[in-house]
This record gives sequence, C-alpha cells and structure tokens, in this order.
Amino acid sequence: ASRHWVDDDQGYRNLIARLAEFGGRLLARGYRIKLFSSDIWFDSRAISDLEAAIRQNDPALAPDRVTCEAVSDIDGMFAALSGLDCYVTCRFHGVVFASLLNLPVVALAPHPKVTNLMAELGLGEYCVDISRCDAGDLVTRVERLLANADDVKARIGRQVAIFQVQLARQFDDLFPKNKEKESGKKE
Repeated sequence: ASRHWVDDDQGYRNLIARLAEFGGRLLARGYRIKLFSSDIWFDSRAISDLEAAIRQNDPALAPDRVTCEAVSDIDGMFAALSGLDCYVTCRFHGVVFASLLNLPVVALAPHPKVTNLMAELGLGEYCVDISRCDAGDLVTRVERLLANADDVKARIGRQVAIFQVQLARQFDDLFPKNKEKESGKKE
C-alpha cells in the first residue's frame, strides 16, 4: 500500500520538504500549527513525516508550537477543525468539512475535483496544484486568506447555502413523495 498521494517516493519527499519549509515560515511569523489528517487510513504516516521534518528544521522549537492530533471519526475531525483560524488541506472532503464549519481554507489540489470545489466556493485564489506548491507562495496565500477572513467566510456561507438548496432538490428528485398516497389521503 502506498503511503502518499502518488506512487513517487521522490515526489513525496519533495512535498514533505516544501510543507516543512512552509510550516517553518509560519512558525517564524508567530503562528502555531496543528497537524491532523482528514483521512485516517492514508495520511497518518505523512503527518508523522511532516512533523519530524518541521522539528528537524528547527530543533529548538518549543513542543507546543506544533501539535499533532489523532482523528479517528467525523466528530474528531470537526473537533480538530474547531478553533482554527484557517485550514490547509489536500483532501476534497477536507474542503467540504471546513466549508460546513465556515472555516477559511487553502487547498493543495491533487485532483481537479478539489480545484473545481474551491472555484465553486469562490476560493480559487486559495487553491494551488499540490505538485507545484512552494513555501513562499503558501505563506502568502495563508496570510491573504487570514487578512480577508471575513469576506472569505461570507463567500463560503453564501455558497454553502446554495449547495444545501441544490442538494435538497436533488434528494427531492431522487426520492419523490408518493403522489398517489398523498392524493388518496386527501379524498
């Protein structure tokens, strides 16, 4: 079984190095980092590797500046997301969960479905192809996202409301009420 997003060990190591540099730059700016995975079966090793790389880059780092949180179910995922100022994810469902909580998100897109969702949320400027992300660009996007958090949250809220209406209509189309029973009850 593969432990990373593509079967490319060098690509994986490069990604971990870029993300560790990104984390180090955030830490240097005074941010705290919480590492967790929205995919408990797939990303746990990557989270461990990323934490180790961040700590290797800054051996004097105070233990509480970077924390890891185990997530084993949906309640744990929502708990991990609560209290964050923003969320950086490469998972489609990570973007979905953040949006449900109206949490600003930067997405590292490994697939067009992530890019498309971010665009539909009005957050295309906060989405970057995972194979081309770099630390400086990610820091710039996070800081812009945080500076515009109120606007971003308003965009997310409006689009989530639209999605909820669309989803309700789709369910109504898939599971129409039995018209005969309803008309029979009225007689």
